[in-house]
Amino acid sequence: MFTLGLPIKIKTFCYFKKDFNEDILKMQAKMTKDLYNFFLSFNEMFKGYKLKIYYDNGQNLITRLLNLNLALTTIDYEFKKEVHARDYRLYQVADFVTTVRLLELKLKNNELSKTEKLMIDDRHLKKNYIKAINKKEL
Repeated sequence: MFTLGLPIKIKTFCYFKKDFNEDILKMQAKMTKDLYNFFLSFNEMFKGYKLKIYYDNGQNLITRLLNLNLALTTIDYEFKKEVHARDYRLYQVADFVTTVRLLELKLKNNELSKTEKLMIDDRHLKKNYIKAINKKEL
């Protein structure tokens, strides 16, 4: 409820290795282009703000791509180090959003696990979470 009530806008990106024939370099190139175009498109919106990136360094590729693409813009940014979900509410929000997006993809592709099917009602997921997250998308 906290996430859904926040006055925020989000942008999510999703990539499947199989869409790139397992070629990580092709996937990385696509991710780079997408991030660059996103930051370029919203450069004016970010002007006057310092973008703080709360990332737990779980995937070095993501950190490098974010740093590379932001460095090519005029956006002021910094990476927050030693990030723990318990300490940052917006980090928890991002985690929630990515979880909902993952469940949405699994639902769409009929790939929900037995446990997920037991724990999650498809209708409830679509109506209360996916729909609400979609309204916050940039």
